[in-house]
Amino acid sequence: MSLGHPNMIRTATLTAILSSLLLAAGFEPAAAYTHRFSSINYPDALETVISDINNAGQMVGTYDGAHRFVYGDEDFAPFHFSCAIIVHPPAVNELGQIAGYHLARKGWSWEHHAFLFDHEKIVDLNSPFSGWRSRSRQPKVYPLGINNQATVVGMQIKPGSLKTRGFIYEDGEFRFIGPYSRGLNDFGGINDGGHMTGYAAGSGAYL
Repeated sequence: MSLGHPNMIRTATLTAILSSLLLAAGFEPAAAYTHRFSSINYPDALETVISDINNAGQMVGTYDGAHRFVYGDEDFAPFHFSCAIIVHPPAVNELGQIAGYHLARKGWSWEHHAFLFDHEKIVDLNSPFSGWRSRSRQPKVYPLGINNQATVVGMQIKPGSLKTRGFIYEDGEFRFIGPYSRGLNDFGGINDGGHMTGYAAGSGAYL
């Protein structure tokens, strides 16, 4: 009968000794944590996707790709954009304000629209680029986070390239952070103190 490799026996012995010492010192194994899952499916939809939730339990998401909703108190409240073919509302704050973007049909083409949805009022976040070039040639804004002051953060993509940079939208004005750089460069979240998390290509995640 094989007794196993000496190193394996030594490792098992040390593990047993360490466990005994921890128990003797008063350390007890942590109790198992049980997760409870609840299914959330929009009625008669083929696919339902939840993208964010606030502390009040309000959730935002999409169903069947082109439709979006707010879910709370076990009830769905859809909100609509005319001619939209793809919609993504990635962030909701405690006041129920939603930041996101959608693609809308225009003839045989489509237009990219970033938005702030504030209780039936829609604010178009692409306004700084209107008037001097068509939307298809405008830098595209992708909101990714919003705080309770309705400050929106996210990523802007330069047309015709893979270059990006982060942005902050506050009090009706944009601030773009740094020059365009290749890869993902964005702000993914912001809290009420103005602290932001993000990612910079080549450097990684940051606060």
